[in-house]
Amino acid sequence: MKVGSGYVANPTATSKPSPEFLRFLGKMSALGEVMYPNGSAPPHFSYSLKQLPSNLEGVDVTIGSEKLTGAGAQKTFVWTGAAENIDVSKNGDTLDSANGPWAVFHFVARANHVTYNNLEWVIQNNGKPVILPTGKVKSYDYQLQVTGPANPFFDMPGLKCVGQVAGK
Repeated sequence: MKVGSGYVANPTATSKPSPEFLRFLGKMSALGEVMYPNGSAPPHFSYSLKQLPSNLEGVDVTIGSEKLTGAGAQKTFVWTGAAENIDVSKNGDTLDSANGPWAVFHFVARANHVTYNNLEWVIQNNGKPVILPTGKVKSYDYQLQVTGPANPFFDMPGLKCVGQVAGK
């Protein structure tokens, strides 16, 4: 039974779902609310990126036809599942790219979490971080925000139904 934003076992049911399954069901419901706002199809959701201070300034991010550029700049994007190109560049040199319907998910997955919403992309050469003369790794940072009860970028990867659906 849905109670508030979560689920509880129906006290009159003969089979009781496990607490892990109820948490899974709650997480799936929250993702559904974000990806199908007001029950609308097809799946889509809005997210925003904000450029944070980093040791690699002047980075531009282009997602589809929208470009985010400038120190402290913030922009809202909409994921619709349509194929799109992502290009991250500095002075015309490509730092990262992805394409396809899941491109932004792949892009975000390559970032390190500095905090839950603050992400850092480390520049690598032959699989090793590039070190600046200051001794710090060469990287750029953005804050990622999704409005709603769940974050599809962080809550979907690795999501699977629990092995034990019914509790004792």
